[in-house]
Amino acid sequence: MSDLIADKLAIQELAYEYARCADQKDYAGFANVFTQDGVLSIPAMQFDAEGLEVIQGAMQQLENYSRTFHLVANVQSTVDNDKATAQVYCVASHVIAGDDGEQKFDIGVIYDDKLVKTSEGWRFSKRTLNSQWSQTQPLDQVS
Repeated sequence: MSDLIADKLAIQELAYEYARCADQKDYAGFANVFTQDGVLSIPAMQFDAEGLEVIQGAMQQLENYSRTFHLVANVQSTVDNDKATAQVYCVASHVIAGDDGEQKFDIGVIYDDKLVKTSEGWRFSKRTLNSQWSQTQPLDQVS
């Protein structure tokens, strides 16, 4: 396998790992996703979390949801030696428990990523979450 293909697959796996950490509320796991000085940016909320510990703390906002489900697709990356950019599509579903049952809050996201290849593998140096749409609806109960 060529180095370029291996790098592109590793970047795709990194996008999946971010989603896994979010859905499993594995906040410590984000240490394997971001660089120590990484940035998580959410322009719609005028929010920037700078540094790994701040990112890990910010991700704990997921505790507001009983569960989440991040479906990741369309991972396209451009690799230039030990740096890369990527664009990743995602539908992020968040379940909110309420007195009248559960609701599902979906967000269509396009992540714009900047990455660096470290001795531990590829890491996000900056991940920008760009919301495209959102929808909230009642959630049917599963038997």
